[in-house]
Amino acid sequence: LYDGVEEKYLRYVGTNQCGAVKQRGADMAHHFVRTAMDYAAANGLCIALVFIDLIKAFDRILREAVLGWNFDSDMDSNERISKGTDKFIELGMGRNEAKQLAAQVDKQCAATAAGIDEETRALLQELHAGTWFRVKDSTAKLVVEKGGRQGCKF
Repeated sequence: LYDGVEEKYLRYVGTNQCGAVKQRGADMAHHFVRTAMDYAAANGLCIALVFIDLIKAFDRILREAVLGWNFDSDMDSNERISKGTDKFIELGMGRNEAKQLAAQVDKQCAATAAGIDEETRALLQELHAGTWFRVKDSTAKLVVEKGGRQGCKF
């Protein structure tokens, strides 16, 4: 999987990505920001910083938009779009947005658009399908419909 995705992932995230990229950890971003703040203070300059925590965004990813449908392969395009629209609505999207996204995913998911081959995409899809967890001593499994496995850059 790593070999099938690494090059495309690095091309997609670009050179400004810090974290989840080899030799570009979050510690470097912290050092850069701290240096910029110190430089601005030493030179009497104004500086504005915005920190965007993508952890919650990661938890809200619509897997189908990234990896494509995980529906029965016998469905035609209209059935996939209809079922996908319903799924996106269940996850909180408005009907129009859900239908547009479902049509786009049916045409081409983000992984395919990024150049990830079909076999690798299918393996990634399987890796993230049916993600579940348990709460404390409960025996019930809670299936997660959004997000992925924490710490997994796939």
